[in-house]
Amino acid sequence: MSYFTKRKIRAAFEVENSRELERLCARLDSNIEFKYRGLKQSVSHHVARWSVSLECLKALTEKLGESCLTCRNSNGWTPIHLMAWFKDDSWLEFSREFLGLNFFEVLGNKAAHFAAKNTKTNASLRWLVERLGTDCLTIPDDEGNTAVHWAAMLQPVESLQFLASHLGSEMFSLRNNKGETLIDWVEKGSNNPWKSSKREWIASQKWQPGASLLQPPQLAARPLPTPPPADQPPAAQTLPPQPAVKPRFEPPAAQTLPPQPAVQPRFESSATQPTPPKPAVKPRFELPAAQPTPPQPVVKPKPEPPASQTLGDTNTFESSLSLVSKPLDPGFTSWSFVKQDDKPQLLGAGGFSKVFKALTDRYQTVAVKVIPVSGDAWREKNELKLEQRGIEILKTVKHPNIVLFLKCEVTSDGFCIFTELISGLSLLDLMKQNEKPIEESGVMDFSRQICSGLNFLHCQPQGPILHRDIKCSNIMLTHDGVIKLIDFGLAKEFMGTCGLTTGNQAKGTWHFM
Repeated sequence: MSYFTKRKIRAAFEVENSRELERLCARLDSNIEFKYRGLKQSVSHHVARWSVSLECLKALTEKLGESCLTCRNSNGWTPIHLMAWFKDDSWLEFSREFLGLNFFEVLGNKAAHFAAKNTKTNASLRWLVERLGTDCLTIPDDEGNTAVHWAAMLQPVESLQFLASHLGSEMFSLRNNKGETLIDWVEKGSNNPWKSSKREWIASQKWQPGASLLQPPQLAARPLPTPPPADQPPAAQTLPPQPAVKPRFEPPAAQTLPPQPAVQPRFESSATQPTPPKPAVKPRFELPAAQPTPPQPVVKPKPEPPASQTLGDTNTFESSLSLVSKPLDPGFTSWSFVKQDDKPQLLGAGGFSKVFKALTDRYQTVAVKVIPVSGDAWREKNELKLEQRGIEILKTVKHPNIVLFLKCEVTSDGFCIFTELISGLSLLDLMKQNEKPIEESGVMDFSRQICSGLNFLHCQPQGPILHRDIKCSNIMLTHDGVIKLIDFGLAKEFMGTCGLTTGNQAKGTWHFM
């Protein structure tokens, strides 16, 4: 019976006969496995992937119970993960109601990755963010890719706007193990139908680290706009009437953001704007009302071309973005202290190390922590290896709320750790300067950023990374209002000060443990 049942189920999938499939699922005595379209997995997995009706899944769960939702295929995925990948939020909501609290345990911490790969709707991604919080968007997979990377490559610009409304400019700073950001992933995939509109939106943001992004007042949920035909050029995508676009851009400050009354018309209109060339004034959204030389008091003059001229040129687009933010190069071979009054410029000092400002041979300024090497040579050699191994691990961590580690080396001055140079002050200095506690709104904002960074550290694919010394002096606040976690407590263990040693003893700072 199992053989003929499998044949009938395959046939029902092929012709999308939901009623017949529902009838067959209701008659099953077990969650049988069979191969369909090259994948061997359980019938509940196939239903979550190929069925067009939620009633088929309901029939399965009613007959077989919750095990048909929690079983895993050879890739370790449950049917719920496939629902996030290929279905809308109604499937996830049904599974949550059926499983109760066990639902989120089954999902794990990478469910948003599957929803970000959904090319039919972004409703599943929105649903997960509302219930799991924004941290699910920044958790990396084994290659360091986050849900933001996948959404940038596979979903249209509306999803990027939704992510920006929750993450702000932090989303542009998320990098995978190769150092790639969402901007790099927008350019991936030759069959990406929304590439032009996403390029334009990113360029219109004029993003800088810590800068806020212009967001539309309302974001559409689902479904995602239908991709244009493959033989139709981007410039010919369904042109909506232009006068209807103009009222959404009356305030000058919002001129760089497309409107959001509907999902598809907005960015297709933008994609056709390169037709009338305008010299360096970006007339995309002011053309209907102010054709004769519209004033641009908001746009700062820059050597880069306007976004309307870069849509069709990938190289020009990427080069204009590189002018905004150039990543630090850890491959420098020589460096020198930046002098102040003929002495190395001191940025900070502790009981066991000093931090100076340095200039690399790549003409980039960085921070270098110098730890004097002294004491027992054998112990130092072993602790030095531990320290170097720790820095190699931290070099792979890239998160907006964690200081960027570049490299380490041993010099005549001592053991040197190179990180990005942070302009700002610690939370301890902030409270001393204000002579009062931080306001509640600030505490909430800082706590959210701190927890986001720690959650990222604790969810690394190779295993959790522990900071081990969280305190106000090790939490920096940049001039842009971004929290950065610094000083991971490695050097304290290396120097053996403050009662900190290797082994099973407690690690950290007294009164903060």
